[in-house]
Amino acid sequence: MYLVIFDKSGRSRSGWHYGKLREFGARWIQRSAIGADDVGVAMELMRTLREFGAQKIPVFEAADITDSTGAPCGTT
Repeated sequence: MYLVIFDKSGRSRSGWHYGKLREFGARWIQRSAIGADDVGVAMELMRTLREFGAQKIPVFEAADITDSTGAPCGTT
């Protein structure tokens, strides 16, 4: 699992929606956080987010990302 964090607000992400993330095989975690299962997908998301104006886009590798109940994030 890779966590892609970016510095753009929800309103400034014009063109981003759930369908677009599904094309990449990714999912929303929070307002400015996206989860991707593959490093290649995470890097493609990073490049695309830069095209939309995001400047700081760290990518973190994680064993898993869960919510407060222990369920995988982005699944509920």
